[in-house]
Amino acid sequence: MDVPQIFLISNSDLSDYDFQVLMDSLIRDLPAQKRHNFTLSISNITEAAVDRKHESIQQYIWLEAFKSGLLATLPAVGILRDDVEKLKVKLKRYQVIFGVDDESLELIAKDFKVSVEQL
Repeated sequence: MDVPQIFLISNSDLSDYDFQVLMDSLIRDLPAQKRHNFTLSISNITEAAVDRKHESIQQYIWLEAFKSGLLATLPAVGILRDDVEKLKVKLKRYQVIFGVDDESLELIAKDFKVSVEQL
């Protein structure tokens, strides 16, 4: 019989105790696609979470670049325009994932009682 893992975590300070071990365990035990989605859904609460998001998105960008490179070898009209629009959508999504979109920055500025420019 397998012994279940037990993690001690703190609500007030996530860097205390086993929070990082819990996150590592959750991510390690998930299949690849679920791991990617879970990694992106984690809040930017620790530096390790931001680093994981960065690595996950970097892998995704390489796959997308490879796909775009292959598609670029095929002659087609309007691909460049579509690619630029897709890039804009993806860049906006990355801003949201990392919490640096306009709405997130405004909320953070409001919480810290500073202007968005000071952030």
